[in-house]
Amino acid sequence: YKRQDSGWEKAVVLTPRPYEAREALRKHWRQAALDAYEKKSGGIGGKVEAELNAAVEQELEARVFFPTIIQVSGRTVMFTVPDRFLGAHASADWGYGVAVTGATLERRVSLGGMFGGDTTANPQLMAMGIMAGEPYSDRFGGGRKGDPSQSPVVDLLVAPGTTQEEVLGATKPAWDLVVPSGKSVVPAAVAPDAGTVEDAGVPVDAPAVDAGAVGPSSPAP
Repeated sequence: YKRQDSGWEKAVVLTPRPYEAREALRKHWRQAALDAYEKKSGGIGGKVEAELNAAVEQELEARVFFPTIIQVSGRTVMFTVPDRFLGAHASADWGYGVAVTGATLERRVSLGGMFGGDTTANPQLMAMGIMAGEPYSDRFGGGRKGDPSQSPVVDLLVAPGTTQEEVLGATKPAWDLVVPSGKSVVPAAVAPDAGTVEDAGVPVDAPAVDAGAVGPSSPAP
């Protein structure tokens, strides 16, 4: 989902297979960009395809980070996110969304639908899903019957006055960000496109990032 008064600008995806996860997401965005362009122009030349590929890579590099330097000690996981990715040193005044899912052994990374959104957009894109009844090899059991978009999140941070049960429940309310300092967070600005590609005067936007995963929002003034 994406609320009018909230949004995400950066996503940090911690996964056991970061390189494969990144490549799966890149391919998904690339295909979305190609489909969008074909729908508008009816054909794709080699030059346009190369420009679309570059635009997708630029968008992915700027907006989604997959940590590769990770330390695990007992129940503690430590990793580094460079300031250059965030655009500044991490601030307690930013809004954060933090959630935990299971990870399948297959290539599955679902950013969209992670928090109760559309799960059909990225059907093959590492978060372990959930299903009604008994668990399966790549699904948790105990899910709600007749609810294919149930969030696969098993733990998450919630804002004061909100419970995990409410956020992950059947009504799927909008998920508020958590601001460590307690300050109000201004609405996130619409992130700029990764660029446009033109062919015979027909522009096409690079694919927008799914709003399922939430990173730091704009700091309060």
